[in-house]
Amino acid sequence: MSKRTAKYTIEEKVDMIHQVLSDHQSIHSVSNYYRLGKHTLKERIHRYETAGVDGLKASRGWKHYSEATKISAVNDYLNQVDGQVGICRKYQISSTSVLRQWISKYTGGKPI
Repeated sequence: MSKRTAKYTIEEKVDMIHQVLSDHQSIHSVSNYYRLGKHTLKERIHRYETAGVDGLKASRGWKHYSEATKISAVNDYLNQVDGQVGICRKYQISSTSVLRQWISKYTGGKPI
């Protein structure tokens, strides 16, 4: 992992999320105010809803998922059970990009 410093503290990240979830401000207005990408803010909200404040802390390593979890998540997506964010919440997947990688490998005939 790189040794980059966080641009925002945990408290600032929580404040951003609360502005969207509790104060009913738009993702667009909050992301513009903090000069943060909308996708980044959405990912932080997802991690906060999934893992709480701990989900906003910098990870110390890779999270491992069982093959059964990966296949179930991919099948749910391919069978249109839910969208990427919903599936990530259901299976506690750290990010939609992780799910997209699994989908790409699975549909390409590669092991996930």
